[in-house]
Amino acid sequence: MRALVFACVLFLVGCQAPDPRRGPPPGLAGPGPAPVELEAQVAELAAASRPTSMHARIDPLAGTWTVRLCEVEDDFREREWSRGTARLAWVHGGRFLAWTAELERAGTTSGFLGYDVRNQQYQLLMISSLSTGMGVAYGYGDVSGQGIRFTQEAVDPPSGRRLRMTSLLRLLDRDHFVLDAHGLDAKGVDRVVRRTHYERVPAAK
Repeated sequence: MRALVFACVLFLVGCQAPDPRRGPPPGLAGPGPAPVELEAQVAELAAASRPTSMHARIDPLAGTWTVRLCEVEDDFREREWSRGTARLAWVHGGRFLAWTAELERAGTTSGFLGYDVRNQQYQLLMISSLSTGMGVAYGYGDVSGQGIRFTQEAVDPPSGRRLRMTSLLRLLDRDHFVLDAHGLDAKGVDRVVRRTHYERVPAAK
């Protein structure tokens, strides 16, 4: 709550333009430095949000990747539908992986992957050129083990039903990870219906 309040204070301060007609009276100095307690709050928030070992677990995902988007058939065979490229890079002092991708016939995607220390969960925020909404998914697990299982809930406007979408982010080896999307197939079976492969682009020599 303190972080939220502090962020709102900074936003309001930054957005409030000074009135040029009401400058300081002659002979008086302008505003002084920020109060000491504000500096202490900044230091406290910076220390409390330092990256942890849970952030280190997703470090193997950082890099430049070739992408293959595949539909998964009933017999589990994969049919490639699109190709593209992606880049994941640490930002904000190693707190988040900025995720950008561009795929043929599937538009562009960008977002952030991080670990919320306070709520002890991974969070994935994604936006794309195919939607005006922001998707936020919450996940638990180990990307190098059984994977991180993400859940995202949304309300279907026509019916008012609450929908739940799940996906699994899984590292196969240091140069290959996949993002599986679960859904109902034509027979009403809940299974992996879409798989996106990320294969590392070799570093230039």
